[in-house]
Amino acid sequence: MDHNKSRRKNYFIDKKFQGIFILKFCLLMGLGLLVSAVILYLLSKSTVTTSFINSRLSIVNTADYIRPVLLWGGVSVFFAMALIGGLVFMFLTHRIAGAIFNIKRNLNNLANGDLTVRIKLRSTDHAREIADGINRIFESLRNKISDAKKTATDIEKEAEGLSSDINDNAIKLKLKSVVDKAKNLQNKLDYFQTEK
Repeated sequence: MDHNKSRRKNYFIDKKFQGIFILKFCLLMGLGLLVSAVILYLLSKSTVTTSFINSRLSIVNTADYIRPVLLWGGVSVFFAMALIGGLVFMFLTHRIAGAIFNIKRNLNNLANGDLTVRIKLRSTDHAREIADGINRIFESLRNKISDAKKTATDIEKEAEGLSSDINDNAIKLKLKSVVDKAKNLQNKLDYFQTEK
């Protein structure tokens, strides 16, 4: 299989789903950073730190001493992790959204009567088992409808044959009714495309 041919070019297939997923990840990560910074700040509130500021020895509360580092370090780490995490989750959600998009498109074809479709997903896509199950359903429907079409055609031909062999008008009318019903059934079954 040509690997470049099966590669999707657009990584935002379902922008709403993927955007919300990435946003929730970034918010969760930001909340985690904030909680850890607050805990570190509160735990260091009861300690003191000595440092040299402008060649003078200073004794300051540790919490006040690390506050700028927590603030700017936390913001920097948040944006770096949001960028990296956003890219990672964009690729992960791409596998999910792409598979869902493909399945939805093929189910729409089924709703329009096309049973010849086959859902093809890449080996790395999620929902592969779902696609395989839907393909088995398509195949089963194709077989059942093909059999029903053949049966309707056979009933129509046999009823027409019997009608031409019989002289009784009442029986001929009943056989004509059977032929009409078989044709009606055939027309309804023709809605479904079972062969390409």
